Amino acid sequence: TRMVAVLAPMLAATAWRFSSKCCWPVEWAKHELASPEGSALYVLQRNVQPWLHRGRKFHLRVLLLCVGDLTAYVNRDVRVLLASGRYTDGCGESDRLDVHVTNIGVNKAVADYSETEQNISLQELGEELATKIFGELSDVLAKTLTALRAAGRRQFFTLPNCWELFGADFLVEAGTARAMLRR
Repeated sequence: TRMVAVLAPMLAATAWRFSSKCCWPVEWAKHELASPEGSALYVLQRNVQPWLHRGRKFHLRVLLLCVGDLTAYVNRDVRVLLASGRYTDGCGESDRLDVHVTNIGVNKAVADYSETEQNISLQELGEELATKIFGELSDVLAKTLTALRAAGRRQFFTLPNCWELFGADFLVEAGTARAMLRR
């Protein structure tokens, strides 16, 4: 086994299982990943108790338009994508995708999936909270792009006469408006 601090993009879709129950007693947790080679990989990360909406885990999908070399615009229509199942019903069961996975593609396969109830606007969390979260995620994206640009052309390619549209996913920590970039 080997320890990795950041989940490699090629492993983002691999299966993983929790090392503990819903209410994590420790600040950090080790998640085991099944690697393509069949050996075990581990990701060490700080546990984040997810903010729940209507008892369901969610993530935020933000669209970021990067123009030229480098002007960026964050779309104000941030989407809140909710899991199909209630978090407390299966948070200790890592194989319950309906509880843990907030991806639309996975949730569409769940019998009681409702796009109108599980793909909502950030404003539905409340205007004050939405404003605070939007400011937080905009700040995270600005710092991320600044760091990428400072790393030079090897890390992030932008061209003066082009634009690119990116989707960024965020998790909001329970009891805060702190938004964290996923992956």
